[in-house]
Amino acid sequence: MKVRIVTPYKVNGNQIIARLAAHLTTYNGWPMRSQPHPRAVVNLFMPYTQWRFEKWTRTPTAAWFTHKERLETEGGAPLRRWEMAARAVDLRVTPAKLYVRDLEQWGSTVQVEHPVELDHFTPGPHKKREQPRIGIGGRVYPGGRKGQTLARRLWKEQGDAWEIRASGNGWPVPGQYLRWAEMPHFYRSLDVFLCTSMIEGGPVTVLEALACGRPIVIPSAVGALDELPEVAGIHRYIKGDYQTMVHAIEQALERPANPAELRSVIEHRTPERWADQWRDALEDLIWSMA
Repeated sequence: MKVRIVTPYKVNGNQIIARLAAHLTTYNGWPMRSQPHPRAVVNLFMPYTQWRFEKWTRTPTAAWFTHKERLETEGGAPLRRWEMAARAVDLRVTPAKLYVRDLEQWGSTVQVEHPVELDHFTPGPHKKREQPRIGIGGRVYPGGRKGQTLARRLWKEQGDAWEIRASGNGWPVPGQYLRWAEMPHFYRSLDVFLCTSMIEGGPVTVLEALACGRPIVIPSAVGALDELPEVAGIHRYIKGDYQTMVHAIEQALERPANPAELRSVIEHRTPERWADQWRDALEDLIWSMA
């Protein structure tokens, strides 16, 4: 099946979407290019923001819908891109049931879970500190959807009791940009990994922390995080609510968690399975349009 992945990233890129697309190249042989091809069996836009109208004879199209921005986030532009792409493409693929319900109003929609590079993100020795270390991570965007305000308040109010560390640029707390190769060590060094996001499809940093066997604190109603099971070491709080977030961190620090059990939650999310699910979804699309 001749599929072209339309993406701004390169195969060897360290960005999350670049890594996701690269798995489709590795296991399915689909090339990554910056432009769609008029004779591709399917043009796959990854992410959906790469979709645009083309004047040449239209081929079947699919798009990866990561998360839906609020209208007020950036003057409404991200929301308009979401809806324009959702109306235009033939297949919508998303990591979260939350967005399946939104996207299926425009047509065929399937859920494909984010994969985790399990050979890279593994549990390791963890030294418990007198001052617990709470980690956050991910790429920070304008508009506040990563929950930067929550992170800043946590650092200012709890920084004496807890060491707050961030991976990535743009966080208003101590931290640094870490290369992909360094991330497993970062996760293993934490007592708790915290997600402060307000909008996400499936925060990959949370999955990587679980793969490394670390307890997590996650918000409600944020994409695929609601679909994680109730096991010891997964603690939840009300999205955007500082007090319930702090309480969840306290619980995570007080209650023991089994690294192997936490890792087992995501062990089925292999890159091979991710590629297989995409291949099945696009093959079904082609058959439905034949």
